[in-house]
Amino acid sequence: SVLLLAHVTVCAIQHREYLKAMQQPFTYPPVEIVLQCALVLVLGAWGVLGLQANFVPIRTTTHLAKQTVDSLDGGPEWVHFNTRPLR
Repeated sequence: SVLLLAHVTVCAIQHREYLKAMQQPFTYPPVEIVLQCALVLVLGAWGVLGLQANFVPIRTTTHLAKQTVDSLDGGPEWVHFNTRPLR
């Protein structure tokens, strides 16, 4: 769908350049470009939704049951104290 979107973009640019060459105002894109955009949207959505993976549920109860409360709360690990070098 990315290649089709690039093709529609090139078609729209060529249409705008044609209108500039003919000195006509741009009011709206032609029906062909609108239909191509709609087709790319539908195909892209179908591709993304069709390629979704089979997710496995996360079972944390067995892993967390083996740990104590003290090991679960490690505190913020990004805080550093005494960062100045000793002289």
